[in-house]
Amino acid sequence: MEKKTEPWHLSRTINISHLLTTAVLVIGMISYVSGIEKNVALHDLDISGQPSGTAICYKITTHNQSGSKSTKIHATSLAWA
Repeated sequence: MEKKTEPWHLSRTINISHLLTTAVLVIGMISYVSGIEKNVALHDLDISGQPSGTAICYKITTHNQSGSKSTKIHATSLAWA
């Protein structure tokens, strides 16, 4: 009586949950990549009509400042107002 051994140590069946998960991941990846292409197209705008140079005004306020205190400004933050 000889035992017949199967050459595969793993089952060759495919679960439906594995197929659905793979399909959802592929659809998500395609959606993400197409969204990146739209963002690149959006950021590829012509700005040649913009005036050259800069006109920046700084307003730096100090609180609790007196003559005996020294103020050093290390950095500023630019924001749209």
